[in-house]
Amino acid sequence: PTEADISPLNAEINQNIAVLRQKYLCHDNDGSDHCWVNPEGKHIHLNFSHFNKWAACLVRRPPNGCDLNTPPNHALFDPKANANHLARPSLLQQRIANEKNAGGAGTGPVINFSLDGLAEILRPHAPAPAASSAPASATQDIADHSMLLPAKTKCGETMSVDAFCGQFHLDDFIAQKFAENRYKTTVSFLYVRLDDLEKMGFAPGDIAELREAVRRWAVAL
Repeated sequence: PTEADISPLNAEINQNIAVLRQKYLCHDNDGSDHCWVNPEGKHIHLNFSHFNKWAACLVRRPPNGCDLNTPPNHALFDPKANANHLARPSLLQQRIANEKNAGGAGTGPVINFSLDGLAEILRPHAPAPAASSAPASATQDIADHSMLLPAKTKCGETMSVDAFCGQFHLDDFIAQKFAENRYKTTVSFLYVRLDDLEKMGFAPGDIAELREAVRRWAVAL
């Protein structure tokens, strides 16, 4: 949608979300990029739902006791429910960590052979026929089709995930799920697998709509 299509109320909410996200950046290594520190000094991690609820409260007249320093009186901001909660790393962060761990854990292969078979090993053999390239191509196609970004394409214009969803008229639910899992820009689409979307709670219809939008956004190689 264009700027003219956004209602003044939603525009004000979006502006408040941007202000809150900037104000509550968290640089502590506690598993979240954004936190609100409650009066007891404990960090409550903020996600899309928190920002949306807080921003909506700010546009009310009067704002029911909330301001840029005080969140709304809502269960999302209840210290008892959130003080000990650590935000889970995103699926992308989990995969990167797993790949790092797997990279240093392997050991070299052990090859055993007996002297009885030495003559057979040294005997000349006719060269094996060249392997067909078809299976390799099929494997590559399968690997590509497991990713959100279509095969033989590269990322299109870099933009925020929110802007991408707006440009391709995707449901707010899709933008919310990406925000909750801390996908911020379209550059991250390069690493998103289709099974990641299922783990994030996307329904088949959501995945279909998103794949079509990504297909239109991506650039052919």
